[in-house]
Amino acid sequence: MFKSKELSSLLEEELKNGNQIAEKSSWPPKCKTLIILNNRFTEKYESNNLVYREIKDSHYWYAEYSTIDESECLACK
Repeated sequence: MFKSKELSSLLEEELKNGNQIAEKSSWPPKCKTLIILNNRFTEKYESNNLVYREIKDSHYWYAEYSTIDESECLACK
């Protein structure tokens, strides 16, 4: 689903831990691939190639991991 191997691995780990995909879309102008999970991330992931942000917006999502250029994003509610 992601071109980024690190985001793909993170998504795979979350699905293995029981999280589920709520939505697949994009978030223009930068994010071409956005996947939102039903629940918050099951753990904190460390990566030099991903950016972690806590958004804490009930209308959108709680937190996200994105590529440095923000072209791909994995978010959680």
